[in-house]
Amino acid sequence: YYWPLFEIEQGQWRITMKPPKKLPIEEWLKMEGRFAHLLKPGNEHIVKMLQEAVDEYWDYLVRMEEMTKEKGLWTLVPPLTRQQG
Repeated sequence: YYWPLFEIEQGQWRITMKPPKKLPIEEWLKMEGRFAHLLKPGNEHIVKMLQEAVDEYWDYLVRMEEMTKEKGLWTLVPPLTRQQG
């Protein structure tokens, strides 16, 4: 799920394509020759950081979808109040 597809309509987030199973980022890196150097010994820490970033972003999208499912994002933000001068 390296290219998550989602949409935001009237403040509601929706993931439009949920992959059937989670694949490790190494699978994608192997298909992209330009990233072959990341799979060499000594770069495991970089691949781990990339996997963590992908996982965090996916979790963020899932949370936003859940939080805005019924009412939309704008109901989570308190209304602006006019400052008294």
